[in-house]
Amino acid sequence: MKKSFPDISRRFTLFRESLHDYLVESPGLKLLAALITLVLWLSVSRQPVSETTLRLPITFQNVPAGLSVVDQDADSVEVKIRGPNDILSRIRAGAVHLDTVVDLSTYANRPGKRVITLGEENVSGPSTIETIDVKPARLSITLAPLIEKTVPVQPSFEGVPVQGFVLSGFSVYPQTIRIKGPQTRVDQVDVAHTETILLTNHGSDFDTQVAVDVRDPSIEIFQPTVKVHVTLARATNQIIFDNLSLKLIPGDRKVIAQPSSVRVTLEGEQNAIKNLTPNDISVWVDTTQVSPDGTVPVQVTFPQDINTGIRVRQVEPERVTIKNR
Repeated sequence: MKKSFPDISRRFTLFRESLHDYLVESPGLKLLAALITLVLWLSVSRQPVSETTLRLPITFQNVPAGLSVVDQDADSVEVKIRGPNDILSRIRAGAVHLDTVVDLSTYANRPGKRVITLGEENVSGPSTIETIDVKPARLSITLAPLIEKTVPVQPSFEGVPVQGFVLSGFSVYPQTIRIKGPQTRVDQVDVAHTETILLTNHGSDFDTQVAVDVRDPSIEIFQPTVKVHVTLARATNQIIFDNLSLKLIPGDRKVIAQPSSVRVTLEGEQNAIKNLTPNDISVWVDTTQVSPDGTVPVQVTFPQDINTGIRVRQVEPERVTIKNR
């Protein structure tokens, strides 16, 4: 309801009536209280009155259980007010607060899009302040049902370990977390990410406790932190040898291999693999172990003194066909 500012004669009439009631019912302290009230009233009445416009955030109250406000088309409103200059100055300085409150108690069990009319009744503040206008006059919101969901946790890494080491794996406990929020938002979340885990300056496995986020403040996370075990391994290099000729064992059989050469990919620690040459590798097949389909597996070996830290990553093809000459 808009507030009015009565003229001086009307104010004295009101005061006289109030004073009469006080004096009739009780003398003494009530008379003193009335005099103090008069002084304060006259003090306020002499203050200049002016107008100002403020932008106020929208606060929702009595949100129905099981629902959440999403997709509102405005987070704040522009409010024009009138009142004594000293009160307006205190409002601008933040010493006196105004709020724009929207009561949603009437929307229980009514999910969906809703249009709410905004007016002076939505602005709460000192009784000496009159609300003249509120813009926008309408607010569109969506009341979405709240749901829960379980999603996996994905660690986020940054940086590199000390020289010679690489990230080789990780484990997360718990592996999944429960989240709760508006259905339209929760349905869009497939994974929860941890805050950044720095690998810099690490040269061995380590454990860390990190926070979890789904990048949506409207969603509640029941398990805000998880434990991550990070596994590091020595860095490896790869080397590829192409067109390596197959050796047939035993060599006295009159057979041939198709194809007669293969491609071999090796990996291992940098110091172990950097000086390898094709002559260091033996690629062979046992022609006495032919399977019913006429093929045998390709075997790759290297001298024992250079075998440390070297692994066969891939052989192409893995099997060759053995045919009589």
